[in-house]
Amino acid sequence: MENNKKKNGIGKVLGKVFFYPLQDKRLAVLMVLVYLALILPIIYVGKWNAPQLDDFGYSVKTHAAWQNTHNIFAVLKAAVAQAQDSYQTWQGTFSSIFLMALSPHIFNYRGYKLIPAIIIAGMTLACFMLARVFLKYCLHKKNLEWISLGAIASILTIEKIYTIPSGLTWYNAAVHYMFMHSVMILLLCCIVRLVQVKILWKKIVYLILSVIFAVGTGGTNYATSVMGILLVAATCGILFLYEKKRAWIGLIPFVVTLICFLLNITAPGNSIRADNYVGWGKPALQSILLSFGSAASYSVKWMDVFTALVLLMLIPVFWHIFGNDRDGSDFRFPLPGLVLLYSFCILASGFTSSWYSLGHAGLSRLLNVVRMSYQLLLIINEGYFIGWLRRMLGEKCKKGFTLRLSGFLILVVLMWGTVHFHHNPLGTFTTFSAYYYIRVPQAAWYYNEYMERREILETSAGQEVILVPYQNKPWLFFIEDITEDPDDWRNSGVSRYYSLSSVRLMTEEELERTE
Repeated sequence: MENNKKKNGIGKVLGKVFFYPLQDKRLAVLMVLVYLALILPIIYVGKWNAPQLDDFGYSVKTHAAWQNTHNIFAVLKAAVAQAQDSYQTWQGTFSSIFLMALSPHIFNYRGYKLIPAIIIAGMTLACFMLARVFLKYCLHKKNLEWISLGAIASILTIEKIYTIPSGLTWYNAAVHYMFMHSVMILLLCCIVRLVQVKILWKKIVYLILSVIFAVGTGGTNYATSVMGILLVAATCGILFLYEKKRAWIGLIPFVVTLICFLLNITAPGNSIRADNYVGWGKPALQSILLSFGSAASYSVKWMDVFTALVLLMLIPVFWHIFGNDRDGSDFRFPLPGLVLLYSFCILASGFTSSWYSLGHAGLSRLLNVVRMSYQLLLIINEGYFIGWLRRMLGEKCKKGFTLRLSGFLILVVLMWGTVHFHHNPLGTFTTFSAYYYIRVPQAAWYYNEYMERREILETSAGQEVILVPYQNKPWLFFIEDITEDPDDWRNSGVSRYYSLSSVRLMTEEELERTE
């Protein structure tokens, strides 16, 4: 009898734990812990990250300014000068180029280790702010579901980056695409708060922030700029419907975005760069049509098992959020089909500039931001549809259902299974890729080679330098090396950065003689 009572007691305890409801604070804490556990390995491997390619060429002026003055204002002035120079001679993305010139390694080579942390911080802030503004300030949800939603969105966008090196570790590409895309999302959040807040000093702060983010959005890569304009236009339109006269102030950052985008696309340098791609692009109308085809094909391609499991996890979360009417929210979630259609148009716009200029859907670094948009639009549309469904059903589904610990653990196991049994998890899942290079010493060997190379370069000002090619090229960090041609643009950037007469790699014959 006593043994049976003990077994029944243990069974009840396990049952309570296994079916423990996860909502509000409990789910928020759990999802933040999961998020931190996943990003820490990614930040850790940043210690083996090293600058390359455009990281040197765009930082020549700022590096020289810091070395000569150690004055941050002189560095910022040099960054502006770099943006102006590139605007006239290469491309009009002035806000991105300003940040490209401020790579952390110009101050200290160790600063480049921070790149994954910086990009992840931008993406995370964008996801959390989007969730906070949407749930707390637009739908007036008073609990902490926005934290859970922000953590889940951050996990999905970070884990399923299209190409990790150009998205997280190579500063030049990561800041131009992923970071500036995060800036665009923050712009949307600031416009909503700019219209909503009534306290003067808060309105001034949001106005300043929204104008800064508008300059960033209008002056960056075309995919982010075009998607940003469409999203800002939709945001302002919705604000006019619900906030009436107060929404006029939201037009200020919208106009700033448009002006900066016009400055971006009319830069003299664009025509110079376009000369390198004559005959590559498609006509404007054809590019638009092809963009819709790309949006459809990539939507299918990117809907993998991991993404589907994340969306499955969100069903009870959204069901609970939008079934809770005690906060007094009366939003009816109208026209979910129209929201889905506009979302598809926004996604398609991300491909248009590449089809028009290059004749294909996009380079991997551009597809990084398009995929991030796809993931966030999926979550937004799922939440919107569930909200609409709950309002339509009304009293018929008053109780609903809640995500429980058992369901959460099952989904986590299934997600782990998608990683473990994937035919190529390296490069497909960011945390797995980071963990792989923690276990395998190739990244550490690569960084040691970089340190040896850096010492030669820093002590050879004014000289002709010949370097041994990298022997270790870890996929997560290595993009491309300089060449055997000292006049190559890759070599020129390194040469100017370190004030060398020239720099090149050893030829195969020279390498054989040294062995």
